[in-house]
Amino acid sequence: MMPTLYISHGSPMTAISDTPARRFLAGLAADLPRPRAILAVSAHWESAAPMLNAVARNATIHDFYGFPAALFAISYPAPGAPELAETIAARLRCAGFQPAIDRARGLDHGAWVPLYLAYPEADIPVVQLSVQTALGPHHHLALGEALADYRRLAPHAAEEHPTEEHLLPLYVALGAAGETAKAKRLHSSVEYGFLRMDAYAFG
Repeated sequence: MMPTLYISHGSPMTAISDTPARRFLAGLAADLPRPRAILAVSAHWESAAPMLNAVARNATIHDFYGFPAALFAISYPAPGAPELAETIAARLRCAGFQPAIDRARGLDHGAWVPLYLAYPEADIPVVQLSVQTALGPHHHLALGEALADYRRLAPHAAEEHPTEEHLLPLYVALGAAGETAKAKRLHSSVEYGFLRMDAYAFG
């Protein structure tokens, strides 16, 4: 399973300087499964509400000045993933956020510098998500929780619940029980050979 990562991107010079951080990033991909797509969250894209970029190909934003020309010559034209951006936006809306889509923005250096080192071929689709600095850590923790994918942990979930309206009340009951609640199965049966009639208590 692919872990989520927090990566300090440091100065833009990390892209061209021989430092321990650069060597770490250059070897990072060898220790991970190859991702089908990457969602990058960078401190260098701030907005009042969550925004996702949805482009065919990411432009390289050189959002700095006073650095060597070699940095400005770097291009990281990773493909975008507009469908993934829309899927993430829908998930965030379901969690109570009001995300927007930016159909022009590329990747700022907080995203492309680490990616340039870890995946230099620029062949993995990348979507970037903005931060809302004024809303603080709790908001961003909730943003991350909204992105956690239970379907990845339960591979048949999409077959059993291709749409989620019948599953979502379970989360309401779980949330209402409090953070320390434990689940207990009260009943388990199957009707018509496929319709599960399980019941759970949370407390």
